Amino acid sequence: MQAFVLQKNTTAYEHLLKENQCLTIRNPSLGENRQKVKYVHSSFKINLNETTIVEQSAEPVGAEWGFDFSPFESVVEDPDNDGKSFKSPIDVIGFVVKCLPSEEKTENNNGKDEKKATFILEDLQHQQIYVTLWGVYADQIIEFQREHKDEKNVVVVVQFGNLFVSNLYTVTRVFINTEIPEILEFKRSFLAQLNTSTSSGYSGLSSPVMKSMAEEYLSDISFSTIGALTRISEVILRLIVFY
Repeated sequence: MQAFVLQKNTTAYEHLLKENQCLTIRNPSLGENRQKVKYVHSSFKINLNETTIVEQSAEPVGAEWGFDFSPFESVVEDPDNDGKSFKSPIDVIGFVVKCLPSEEKTENNNGKDEKKATFILEDLQHQQIYVTLWGVYADQIIEFQREHKDEKNVVVVVQFGNLFVSNLYTVTRVFINTEIPEILEFKRSFLAQLNTSTSSGYSGLSSPVMKSMAEEYLSDISFSTIGALTRISEVILRLIVFY
């Protein structure tokens, strides 16, 4: 559940509001969370007001990072939602199945060049999504790729990623093959699947198939004529090439 503190009350609580800090909160007010951007799936929020008592708790409660993973099948384009880029952040976990070549881009508010890294994640249900990282987060995946070229079955956790047309941008935190319970459990579940299949696992960041987005379009899809568009009976993505 999200908690809010009015500016006039922050001095009473700000020394306690630290990441991974467990707190005992007494007498907060409860209300409906009407914020457009929600960081948890609860429709309620608590407010820390003048009568609220907040104390540090010596007993840890809950998961350390508070992940709330979204299934990949829910990370799809909604053609009726024009504000897709402002959707609430989500957490995802999956195996790296392919990395696209990193790029130097100037597509941010400060106009400075920064690295851009795009890769594909796959979950245990074999659904795939694109993830795009910028700046220090892109450096994180590029450095891991350079130092662990032969590592297979690389698991990545993206926390608070903003969704835009089935692609995650602007994340808050990235974990790459870290020894945290969520990644370890994900790998155990994957290994259990391998025992009942003929797959040898994911090639990870060292995959020999490294293509740009243009190469994906030009080599990995089948082509049809314009006339075939009239026979489409479901919502799908099509690229029209003009000569």
